[in-house]
Amino acid sequence: CCCSCCDRFPDRTEEISVEAVREMIRQLDERKIVVPYVKMFGGEPTLHSRFNEIYEILLEAAEKGKFQKIIIQTNKAGPKPKIRPSPLASWSLAPAKLKHHAPYGWSPVDLGVPFAGPCGIPRRCGFSFDEMGWLPCSPGVMIARLFGYTHLYRKVLPDPLIPWGADLLCQHCIFVMPRELFAAPPGILPLKGFSRASRRDARY
Repeated sequence: CCCSCCDRFPDRTEEISVEAVREMIRQLDERKIVVPYVKMFGGEPTLHSRFNEIYEILLEAAEKGKFQKIIIQTNKAGPKPKIRPSPLASWSLAPAKLKHHAPYGWSPVDLGVPFAGPCGIPRRCGFSFDEMGWLPCSPGVMIARLFGYTHLYRKVLPDPLIPWGADLLCQHCIFVMPRELFAAPPGILPLKGFSRASRRDARY
C-alpha cells in the first residue's frame, strides 16, 4: 500500500504477509535479539488488509519481551483501526502543518551534488524488514526497488549485525545529502554553494 499512488510503482500491490512477520520474530528469537522498538510504517500501515492481525502478533511478541515497544507510524490516510490498547504500543502522528515531507526520491549521484555517507540511520533506526526480507535501513526499501538493488535483500538476518550495501544505497539516499536541501523551499533545488553534510553520524 505504501506506493499504490506512485507512478514509478504502477503494479506494486504486494503486502507483507503474516507468515513473513512471524518469520521475522522467529529469527530475532533464535538469535536472542531484543530490539528497543518495532515500527510499523509504509506509506500507510493501517491500510494493510491484515493490519489488526499483524499488530496482534507483534503485540504478543512485545508482551513476551521480544520488543520493548511497537510504534505505528501513520499519515491518517484512512480511519484509525480499532486495536487492543497497550502501554507497549503507541501511535506516531505529526499534524500535517508540522510535517516536513522531504523529496525522498532525490538521488545525490544523479543530481551531481556532494554527499557524505554512510549515514547513521541503521544505527539510530535499525534494519528494515518487508516481504522480500531484510535491508540495512528503511530508505533502502525504495532505493533497492527503484535502482535495481533487490539483490541486497537478505532472507536471514546477517550475523554479525553489520550494515551492508552502503556503497550502492547511500549514493541514492537523500539522508546523506547536504542539509540545505531539507530547508529548501518547495520545488526549488539549490545546486550551488552546498556544504558537505554533517559527518557527526557518518559511522554505523
